[in-house]
Amino acid sequence: MLEALDRVAERFPVEDWRADGLGAWPLFRYEICTTNFYMFTHRAQRAEPAPVTLGTTRLAQLREAVRARRSVPRVDRKDAPLWRQRDALFFSDGVSFSKLAGEYVEKFCDPLLLRLEQEQGLTGVLVTPLNRALAPRQTPSVLVQPQLEVALLAGAVSARARRPVVSLPGYDEAKALLARIAPGLVVPSALKLFRNAHISKVTSRLCEGWLRLVRPRVVFLVAFYGNERAAMLLACRRLGIPTVDLQHGAISAVHFAYARLGRLPPHGYELLPDWFWVWSEREREVIEPWAGKDGPHRVVVGGNPFITYCQARQGRGLAEAGQALDEALRAHAGRAQVLYSASGYETDEQLRTLVAVVGQTAPTHRWWLRMHPSRPEAAERFAAALVDFPAERALLDLASRLPLPVLLSGMQAHVTEGSSTAEEAALFGVPTVLFAEEGTTQFAPLLERGQAVAVASLGDVPQGLALAAALALPRQDSGPEKEREALARLFAGSRPTQG
Repeated sequence: MLEALDRVAERFPVEDWRADGLGAWPLFRYEICTTNFYMFTHRAQRAEPAPVTLGTTRLAQLREAVRARRSVPRVDRKDAPLWRQRDALFFSDGVSFSKLAGEYVEKFCDPLLLRLEQEQGLTGVLVTPLNRALAPRQTPSVLVQPQLEVALLAGAVSARARRPVVSLPGYDEAKALLARIAPGLVVPSALKLFRNAHISKVTSRLCEGWLRLVRPRVVFLVAFYGNERAAMLLACRRLGIPTVDLQHGAISAVHFAYARLGRLPPHGYELLPDWFWVWSEREREVIEPWAGKDGPHRVVVGGNPFITYCQARQGRGLAEAGQALDEALRAHAGRAQVLYSASGYETDEQLRTLVAVVGQTAPTHRWWLRMHPSRPEAAERFAAALVDFPAERALLDLASRLPLPVLLSGMQAHVTEGSSTAEEAALFGVPTVLFAEEGTTQFAPLLERGQAVAVASLGDVPQGLALAAALALPRQDSGPEKEREALARLFAGSRPTQG
C-alpha cells in the first residue's frame, strides 16, 4: 500500500492537494491506510466507511462520553482547571494509560509533565479525550470528550450543509493508478476528504478556546492523526504555538503517518506537527529523509518517557508493580516467561491456534497474554478460550495491568502479530517472534539486527521460540539525559501564547 502511495506522490502534485483549504495529502494517506489496513492484512474486504450518520454515530458517542464522565465520582476525576496559564499543554490520545497504585498514568505525557515541574520549574496541564472512564487519574487533568463530541457533531452537520471545496489536481488519474497497482483498494472520495477536513477545522475552534485560556508555550500530542488531534494542530498553527508529536509505538519505514510522505509544501502541512519526539536514532532515520533536518517538521530524539519513568522506580505504584511481578515469577519459576501482545481482534480460529500453542509449549514456557489498551474487553474471550490452562488464565489480568516496562523486565520472549511492543521488548533484551506478514514488514529492522525472528504462522511459534532462545540481546537501560536535552530544545526561545 505504501509503495502504491509512493507512485502517486512521484507522478502527481500531491503537495498541492487541498480539501477545505487544508493540505489533503496527510489526510488522504490516513483515510486510505486505516480504511484498507485489515483488508490487506486479514484479506477481508471492507467497504469505504459511510459518511457520518448524525442520528447514530456522533449522538451515540456524545451520550457515551457524558455517561462515562458522570459514572466517575468527582473525587476520582481529579479535574484540573483550564483557565490558568501553563507552560505546556499535553493532549492525550485517550488510550495510552497504565494503572499504577490504583490510579491511571498517561504513559507518555505524565512522565514529561512531572519532569518539567520537578526539574525545570515549568507548569503543565493534561487534557484527556476519553470515552471510557479511566479514573482515578494520577495527574489532575481536563476530561474533554463531551465537549469534543459536540464540536465533532457540529462539524459533521456543517460539512453536510456546505458545498465541498476541494482542489485535487490529477485526483481521478491517481485513483486509477492506485486501482491498477492494488486492485480492490478502497480510495476515499473527494467528498470524504472535504468532510473530514471541515470537521477538523470546526473542532479546532474549540481547541483554540482552550489554548487561549491556558496560553501554553508548547503543546504535546500523542498520535497526531485523527480529527481531534488534527483540530489541535490547526488551532496551534493559527496561534503560533509549537506542536510536538510524542512517539507512542513503533515507527518504521512502512508506517503511513511517519514514513515516506514525499514532497512538502513550502511551509509544511497544517495537519503535521512541528516536531516529532522519537525514542531513538532509528526513528529519526525514518522521518528525516522526507522532512529534512531544518524544515517545517523536525525531529528531536528524547527517548521513551515511560521506560525512563519506570526504570527510575520513583513514581507512585512502581515498587508495588515490581513486587507483584516478582511474586508471580517465583510462582512460575523454571519456565521461560513469554509475553503475547494481543490485538484484541483475534478470530476464533486464531484463539484456538494460540491455545494449542500454549498447550504444546506448557512444559517449558509460561504465557502472559496482554490485552491491547484500546480493547480490554477482549480478555473475556481469552479467558473463555484458556479454560484448560488455569495458570495462563490467572495471569491475564496481571499481564494487562502491569506497566509494560515492568512486565518486560521479567520476560524471556515476546510473541506478536504486529504490536509495537516488539520495539520496546528489544530495549529490554527480549527477542520477539513475529508470526504474520504485517510484523515481518513493519519490524524488518529488528529482524536485520537479530532482535526478532519470523515464522510463517501462529502455529509455527514454538519453532520460533526455539530460535529466539538462541539470540543473545543486550539490554539498553534508558536514561533521562536525552529527555532533558529534548525538553530544553523544545522550550528554547518559546514564549507564552497571548490570550
